[in-house]
Amino acid sequence: MQPVLKVFLSYSHCDKRVARRLNRCLTAYGFNVWIDECELKNGAELSPTIRSKIEVADMLLVIASQASAKPTSWVARELDFAREHDKTVIPFFIEPLGNHERFEDYLGVDATSPQAFADVVHCLMRDLYREFNHELPPASPALLTAGLRELAREEPDIAPLINGCLDFEGLHLENMDTVYNAPFHSLDEALDALFDLKSNETIANHAAYGFCLAGAGTRALSLWISSTGDGGLTLVTAVGSKRLEPALIPAAIKLLSACNPPNNHALYKFIQHNAAQLSEAHLRSVIRLVTWPVRADTDQQGDLLGWVAYKHFPEAIVIQQMWTRWIHAGAFDGKPNSPSDLAHYLTKAHKEELRGRERINEALRSHVRGYLRSRDEKKVFVAMDHVQATADADTPGVDNPVLALLLREVEGVSGTAEWNDWRANDPDTAEWMGWYVFEIAKEATGERDWLRALDNTKRMVAFEELRRRILTKDKQEPKEEE
Repeated sequence: MQPVLKVFLSYSHCDKRVARRLNRCLTAYGFNVWIDECELKNGAELSPTIRSKIEVADMLLVIASQASAKPTSWVARELDFAREHDKTVIPFFIEPLGNHERFEDYLGVDATSPQAFADVVHCLMRDLYREFNHELPPASPALLTAGLRELAREEPDIAPLINGCLDFEGLHLENMDTVYNAPFHSLDEALDALFDLKSNETIANHAAYGFCLAGAGTRALSLWISSTGDGGLTLVTAVGSKRLEPALIPAAIKLLSACNPPNNHALYKFIQHNAAQLSEAHLRSVIRLVTWPVRADTDQQGDLLGWVAYKHFPEAIVIQQMWTRWIHAGAFDGKPNSPSDLAHYLTKAHKEELRGRERINEALRSHVRGYLRSRDEKKVFVAMDHVQATADADTPGVDNPVLALLLREVEGVSGTAEWNDWRANDPDTAEWMGWYVFEIAKEATGERDWLRALDNTKRMVAFEELRRRILTKDKQEPKEEE
C-alpha cells in the first residue's frame, strides 16, 4: 500500500505563486500537503493549528528565498519549531541561498533554474517516495484537472490555454500573446500539468511556443522527445524558430541532446539563430551534437546541418573531417545527396572564404580521382557528374579552385595504367568512356553544353568504329599487281 506522505509547506507570501504550484503538484501525486494561505505578520506567534500541523508532518518543505530567509519572517519561526521537534527540513531553493545561515545546516534542493523547476519537483517527489521503498505513483487525473481549473481562476491570462486544452482542441492563435506573457510559474505549471493529463502533440506544440517565447514548458518538451524519439517539428519550433534568450541556451542544448535519433532539423535551426551567443562550453556541446552520434551520411537534412555547422564553426576540425568522410563515403554521389548539392556548398565556402575549405576540396579531388581510375563505368559517370556540377556552380569570371582540381585529375586519365588495363579487358566501354570524359571536360571550361558533349561522344565513337572498319577492310583486300 502506498504511503501518504504529509508535507508542511513553509513559505513567504512573496513566494505565494511558487507555493501554490508546489501544493497542486504534490497533491496530484498523492502527497498530503498543508499550506497556510493566511499572511501572518512578522513577529507573530505560531498558531496552535500551525504547530499541530508541523508536529504531524513527515517533513517541512521550505521555499528558500530572500524573503523567507529574513530573520524576522515567520518562516524562521516554523523552521525553529520544526528543529525543536526533530522534523525533516528540506529547503527548496528558488534563489541561490545554499550558504545562508538560515539554511546551511540542511541538505536542500536546487530549483534556482526556472527551466529545470518542474524536473526538480518530480525528482524530489520520486526521492521522497523511495525513502519509504515505494515508487512515485502516477498523477491523479481528477486532481490534475481540479488544480488546472484552480490555476485558471487564479491567473486569468492562463485561462485560455487551460480551458482551451481541457474543453476544446487547444489554444487559439488570438490568445497566444496574452498566454505567453503570463507569469513564468503559472505558464510552466499549466503546460506541465496539461501534458501530464493529455500527452498529445497539441499540448507539446503549446509547450514549444512556451519555451521559445517565455522559457516555459521544458519538462513537457522532454517528455514529448522521450515518446517520439526526436521531438519532430515541435522541437524545431521550441529551439530553432528564433534567437533564444541567453538563459535558455543550456535547456535548449539539453533538449537537443535528449533526441534519439538526432533531430538534424532542430539542431541546424538552433545553430542558425544562436551560434553567435554560445559560450565556449556551449559551443563544445553543440559541436559534439553535430558530430555525435556519427552520421553515416547526409540523410535527414544532415547536409543542411553540416553546412550550417561548418559555416558558423569553420575552425572546428571535426566538422571538416565529417565533410571529408561524407564525400569519401559517396554521400554526394546521388543518394542521399547529389553532386550538385556538394558543388553548391563548396562554392559558398569558397565565396565566404571559410577556413578549412581546402581540406574538403581535397577530399572531393581524391574521391573523383579514385572513381576515374576505378575501371567501373558507373563510377566514372559519377566522377564526371561531379565535374559537371562543379562547373555549373561556377560563376563566370570568378576563380574556381575546385573545378581546376578536378580537371587536373581528368586530364590524361585515359592514358593511365588503370585505364590501359581497362582498355585491354573491355575496349569498347573504355573507349566510349574515354571520349565521354574528354568531351565533358571540354564543355566544363566552355559553354557547359552537356547534351552536346554526349552527342560528340557518340559521334566520335561512331567515327572511330568506322575508321577501324575501313582500316580492317583495307588490310583484308589484296593489292592489285602492277
